[in-house]
Amino acid sequence: MTNPFADLGKEKQVEEAATDYELIGGSLTCQSSGCWAVVHEGKYFASELLLTWICPEGHISHVKDIEL
Repeated sequence: MTNPFADLGKEKQVEEAATDYELIGGSLTCQSSGCWAVVHEGKYFASELLLTWICPEGHISHVKDIEL
């Protein structure tokens, strides 16, 4: 992790958004405690073997090391 104080006074750099994902359909349940929301679309990052989705409440869920 970078030092958050090292960049004080410097112009904020915008990182390139990752676009190397594929939209995946299915039934994906929120992983946050007490939230049982189901979404039907997620993003799969093949280079990182990562599937991620966001529920309507804004909780971010993921599964690592998954090959689709």
